[in-house]
Amino acid sequence: RRHRHRPSGARARTEAGGGGRGGSPAPPSALRQELDAMGTEGDHGGAAGSVTDDDASASQQVGLLRGEDVRRKCCGAKLETTHALVVTCVSGIGLLTDLFDFNVINIAKLLLQELYGDMTAYQEGMLTGAALIGAVIGQFCFGYVADIIGRRTTFLASALLTLIGALGSACSFPITEDKGSIYTMLIIWRFVMGVGIGGEYPLSAANTAEGVDHKSSGQSLAAVYSMQGVGKMLAPLMFVILLGCGASYELAWRLGFGAGAVLSGIGLVLRSKELKETEDFEEVQARRMQQRLANPEASEDGPGKLSSAWLIPLAGTAVSWFLYDVVDYGLGLYSGDILGADDDPFDAAAAVLAVNAIALPAFFLGIYLVRDDVLGRRDSQVVGFTGMMVIFVILVITEGSVWKETGSGAGRELKFPHGFSYWVFLMLYTTQLVFDASGPGMSTYVIPGEIFPTRMRGTCHGISAASGKIGAVVGSFGFPAMRELTGLGSVMLLNAVVTGVAMFLTFLLTPAYTSTEVGLLKEVARDGGDEAAVVLLYKGPMIREDLRRDGQDAGPATTTSSWMKDCSRRLFMYASPMRVAQAPAEDYVTNVIANELRDSRL
Repeated sequence: RRHRHRPSGARARTEAGGGGRGGSPAPPSALRQELDAMGTEGDHGGAAGSVTDDDASASQQVGLLRGEDVRRKCCGAKLETTHALVVTCVSGIGLLTDLFDFNVINIAKLLLQELYGDMTAYQEGMLTGAALIGAVIGQFCFGYVADIIGRRTTFLASALLTLIGALGSACSFPITEDKGSIYTMLIIWRFVMGVGIGGEYPLSAANTAEGVDHKSSGQSLAAVYSMQGVGKMLAPLMFVILLGCGASYELAWRLGFGAGAVLSGIGLVLRSKELKETEDFEEVQARRMQQRLANPEASEDGPGKLSSAWLIPLAGTAVSWFLYDVVDYGLGLYSGDILGADDDPFDAAAAVLAVNAIALPAFFLGIYLVRDDVLGRRDSQVVGFTGMMVIFVILVITEGSVWKETGSGAGRELKFPHGFSYWVFLMLYTTQLVFDASGPGMSTYVIPGEIFPTRMRGTCHGISAASGKIGAVVGSFGFPAMRELTGLGSVMLLNAVVTGVAMFLTFLLTPAYTSTEVGLLKEVARDGGDEAAVVLLYKGPMIREDLRRDGQDAGPATTTSSWMKDCSRRLFMYASPMRVAQAPAEDYVTNVIANELRDSRL
């Protein structure tokens, strides 16, 4: 009942000097407090409970303010979600098309040999590898050019090249009286297509990382990468449908390549309508212009300019991607051969489809694993490489009991001594694909898309991706040669060694950063320099842990289980070349993290 003795809302505002008819408008927080007080008075009744015209006006204003706040929050969240979905779709359709085009050759080459005769070893290798060689060039060139002229223009050019290459492949014909000369034309067109495919990797990563909020950039990049799983499944699915419906081999292979052109065309139209230049790149361009105007003779922090501080992070992303693609493409491009279904095109397509369909959920599992509170980027890669290594070791051990090879040279064939053996082998091989897709397959794409500054993001992601495609060339050419010489068992053993080395190097060279470090990266790189930015990525989580132990609230302490965190920290501190940093850079990063924690508590 104490409210009966309080002044009315209008008189209270006048006495406080913050309102009334002659005063300045009260701030929204004060208005809200007064409205609550007036509402309480009205509930209890009494003389003071009567509401004046000013009170009604204040109540209406507060209601409008509250409604506007709610509308802004709701609209802002919806717009941000819609924008993130558009960015993901625009980038993801490119990678979907790329993996479709890469994998369509698995079945198409079987159809081509039925129609145009057997390929020579050189023709088969080049038909498989031409797109990979083109991709290496495209990743280097498009990544660097994107840091000069922007993401949108280069993204459109990349899609156009892919469209031209796929369409040319579908329309290929023998260029001489020798029917086998069609392979030469296909090699040329697939090289052109590969150059366009190569550009998709750095451009899709840069466009996604710069187009969404840092809190969701890792999951958005993982979602873009997951479109590769859809592309890998669509390629054999199309041949299963065409051949199952009785289409001729001639029609089937042409439609297979033609479908890639259709997907590229859809991506080109979608990008031309929806794609805008990223704000981060426009900000970098504006800063470059200011530098030129302020001091034309000074050395400019230009596009693609890579300081020595970024060499170790670049080595970590490039080497990991190289080793991963040696295994992934070495097995993936010859999956029909491995599964023993290379005699009949329909059987080969069905076998590849079955494996890719089973492994498809793993691509989407990576979207969950990449979260900071699950595994995170670096540890997803470590777990993936470890799981692949274990499966390859099991396959080596079970040779002879579960599976074995017969014949020699190019005539080697897989045999299964027991009725259940094929399914055991298929389960092991598919489990390896699950570790592959949800681990290093996803993380080798995501990490270089996040850790490098905007001014060099396209270049560094392009270098990392190109290193991977060089590994793909090594795997696609070396796998069949090694299998002919020594058998599939030695190939599996080599893959176990390669994945083990990749796991160890990931511990040493790849930063175990989180979304928080991604959010601070732009500020630290701009104000503290490249060395401070690198220290933030590698030591930021450790600094947070130290602040936590010192009694400051640092939020969640871990991104993985404690044993993995302790193991990785010990290995990092004893062996990683990034364990030592200059004191000024580390002190600067510590102050930035401490200030950020203080602000978050406020």
